[in-house]
Amino acid sequence: MNLLFFDKILNAPSHLKLALQRCGTTKRRYVNVLRPQLESPYTDLKVPSMDELRKRKNVLHPFMIEMCADLQPWEEDSSRRWKRIDKVYCGFELENFLFTSSHTRCKFPWYNDITVDRTFWEALLCIDEKRIGWLLDEHIDLWVWYMWYFRDSSADWSMVSCYFVTLLLQNSMPLFYATDEIYPIAWKNVEQVFIPINEPKQHWSLAHFHIKSGLVTFYDSEGYHEPETRPWYLNMRRCLECNLPAILEQTDVFGSKGINPVEYSIKFKNAHNIPKQGGIFGDCGVFVCLFLYRLVCL
Repeated sequence: MNLLFFDKILNAPSHLKLALQRCGTTKRRYVNVLRPQLESPYTDLKVPSMDELRKRKNVLHPFMIEMCADLQPWEEDSSRRWKRIDKVYCGFELENFLFTSSHTRCKFPWYNDITVDRTFWEALLCIDEKRIGWLLDEHIDLWVWYMWYFRDSSADWSMVSCYFVTLLLQNSMPLFYATDEIYPIAWKNVEQVFIPINEPKQHWSLAHFHIKSGLVTFYDSEGYHEPETRPWYLNMRRCLECNLPAILEQTDVFGSKGINPVEYSIKFKNAHNIPKQGGIFGDCGVFVCLFLYRLVCL
């Protein structure tokens, strides 16, 4: 086994060799490098109630509107100015805020209904309690609303909260995500919907739902099991297969688009030739944000 592992290291890509050299057992503890084992992915899930989520309509306060005046759309920089993969670089502004500011809770100008604390920033910098640095629900939802804020009025997409699939798996029917009750435009007025997926305490991925064809395409930075055999993902697929047509029926998407519900069905496929996270480092949540940006902005 040791010889096999050594052979894999010798033949590994250069970026993995660098990571192993700089973050080996003598310099970094095991828990900081590899994903720790969890007792159960379903324990202690902090999911807001349906009523609470329905009230998140993002009615901006006048002060927030003023702050948004200077808000610029994000642009991806793939030049990798800092090429080290064993360190997290923190800008001066963020470092100054974290270590000298007395403010412990804050909001973002484009979304009024989420207040974050130090945990939010520590996870981004991988200095959270377990040094894992995984993105939280708040990170993904704030990014979703950021995409909504800069969405062109002529765009043909909608995007839902990371709680959408979680609620479906709990046998709830969050129809307000498919209407214009929460978001500026309803599903019946677009052609595609982007759905962040959170395997609890394990992994983030993204689903792209093309309404008319019923095709759901998965974007997963960690790769796929083909055919799919993982119990959680099989259950999630069954949930989407059953509930997406029901949502389309109950929100008049079928009628608006002239789709025959009797002949309609949900199909699945995996997207290939997409960015992949590293074998040692790399956060799946960051890749979900990257997928969303590239699919709707480029």
